[in-house]
Amino acid sequence: MYSHYALSDIPLPKKTKFETKGESKSLAIAVASIISRYAFVTYMDQISKNINMTIPKGAGAKVDVIAAKIIKKYGLSRLDTISKSILKS
Repeated sequence: MYSHYALSDIPLPKKTKFETKGESKSLAIAVASIISRYAFVTYMDQISKNINMTIPKGAGAKVDVIAAKIIKKYGLSRLDTISKSILKS
């Protein structure tokens, strides 16, 4: 069940319909996607300015190199405040 992913205590409808590529099927989803991408890019640009480094978007070797530079220059605690990390054991 998907309900445990909800960000609030508001009950979700029982007949929620999930769609792939919702942006092409709903103007509201397309607009929300544009707004969220703008917010993400703006936030990444702000962080990049604050630490005087361009932070690549996404994951991969380039991101790992920048993360190592941030740790070396500012410490691990600073990286934790500006990054998302998922640790699996």
